Amino acid sequence: MKLGARLVRPRRGIPNIASIVKLRGGTQPPATYDFDTALGTGGQPLHPPTQMDIFGNAQYGDCVIAARANHTLRLAYRAGQQIDPQEVTNEYIAENEAENGGSFMDNGLSLPDSLERWRTNGWAAAGTSGRTIQSYPRVSWQNPDDLRAVLYNDLGIQIAVALPVGLNVVGSFGPGNPWTNTSAETNGGHAFLLIGYDANGPIGITWGVYQNLSWDWLDTFCTDAYAVIPDANTIKNFGVKRTGGRRREAR
Repeated sequence: MKLGARLVRPRRGIPNIASIVKLRGGTQPPATYDFDTALGTGGQPLHPPTQMDIFGNAQYGDCVIAARANHTLRLAYRAGQQIDPQEVTNEYIAENEAENGGSFMDNGLSLPDSLERWRTNGWAAAGTSGRTIQSYPRVSWQNPDDLRAVLYNDLGIQIAVALPVGLNVVGSFGPGNPWTNTSAETNGGHAFLLIGYDANGPIGITWGVYQNLSWDWLDTFCTDAYAVIPDANTIKNFGVKRTGGRRREAR
């Protein structure tokens, strides 16, 4: 599998999540929680593993846009909705060209710069163009309590990591292969979406599978983390946001 996150100095002026969204004060998140299980029905997660897509990340270094696709699906709260992998490839090629002076080089994307383009330009997903977001506040990944609070509020967190050598090889990721080794040498930048956590650490989605991490692993290798506050057109034609339970309250 390919990597594709350019590990860059964080953009200035990006606010912290606490200054944008009021998370549920006084309520402790449960010991374990993940978005897909919580919103699933009949014992099945919202997006069953058999329906998750790699979004071209075996062929292209498009992990930043693959994370966006997984995030868009979950911001929508609608089971069974799919995004065409070609839409992900098209967006990645366009943004990679923008970062390389008009030439496609397949050398990945900067996560914060791509989030800014999502905010200002939007993107086409599930056949609808112009899906934008309000903001992408930074999350303190070094603090598990902050991560749990954001994930329990169903905002999702996109992270960039300096991925250790070999973890992109089939058999080194996915169910039964938690990432816990904090002494490994790194191989390059990778981006993916966190959707929840258990007692051992965060739960993410990368290369079409769920990926368990330890808290120490995240603290060691993460370089940036962002939640996403969607615009109404982000979820257009996907369904409606849930109004009960956890609610996003803009300040």
